[in-house]
Amino acid sequence: MEMAPFGVKVTIVQPGGYGTDLFTRGTTMTEPRPEYDTLRARLAEIWGEDAGPRPSTAAPVIMELAGLAEPPLRLIVGGASYDMVRQLEEARTAEYRAWEHLSRKAPG
Repeated sequence: MEMAPFGVKVTIVQPGGYGTDLFTRGTTMTEPRPEYDTLRARLAEIWGEDAGPRPSTAAPVIMELAGLAEPPLRLIVGGASYDMVRQLEEARTAEYRAWEHLSRKAPG
């Protein structure tokens, strides 16, 4: 929005999970804190052994995005990620609607 008057187009790329060292080597570079043991165990259970696709598999999508004359403000990269984001957005919208009566009590 701030850069649009200068002809600069910006896209927020929201990639899914890709096989990087973030949750393997990245989490072993420091001394684990016991307060996070439960969280680490839960995340390991969620992610399992599947590291996800190679980051290079997203490159064609990013290159196509870069070539667009009118790119989107946001782009979710990955089918599973798209589905997850849609579910989160639908849940957020439902929560907004459920609490609309309270939101509208304040001016503004």
